[in-house]
Amino acid sequence: PPEEKTAFAAAVRAMLARMNQPAEGLIAQKDLARQALTNPRFEGLHPGLRADFRALANEYGALDKKVPPFFSPVLVHGDCTGENLLAEKVGNEFSLRLIDFADCCIAPCWYELPPVTFELFREDPLLVQAYIGEASPAEFLERLIWGLALHDFGGDILKGFFARRGIDPGSVDSVTALYRLLAKHF
Repeated sequence: PPEEKTAFAAAVRAMLARMNQPAEGLIAQKDLARQALTNPRFEGLHPGLRADFRALANEYGALDKKVPPFFSPVLVHGDCTGENLLAEKVGNEFSLRLIDFADCCIAPCWYELPPVTFELFREDPLLVQAYIGEASPAEFLERLIWGLALHDFGGDILKGFFARRGIDPGSVDSVTALYRLLAKHF
């Protein structure tokens, strides 16, 4: 029911907010830009979209140590999917536990958005809206696209979305086209 979806999404948001705290020095920081620039999982996407994702990776890689808050590095799980989240409903609330921290790293908090949006929530607009709360849809989409561009599994996550929606992965030729497609859906 909608009220349970809303409560579940809010519980996921609260759990990740508790986790997504500054933690530099506790674990190794991935070179997200290099990872994105050499990521074979983007193969099969339109060359124009891959070029746009590389441009975002280069922009991210060019940031100096004094990054704006939007890019502030925090501890992220990186793989918050249905396979890695144990959920139990207790009364009207959800008790959540994350497992499998193999993809945990230091990254901006929006690195969590692709697996949460596409794998955990399976693009359900009600779950996504409840998760983003007061954030503007434009801000959410911008961060989601940054997350896709830099996420180690961003290409696979996006191809999974395209397959579920019957979209030819070669037909989305740019970040602008991807933004428009996602804006229609969400």
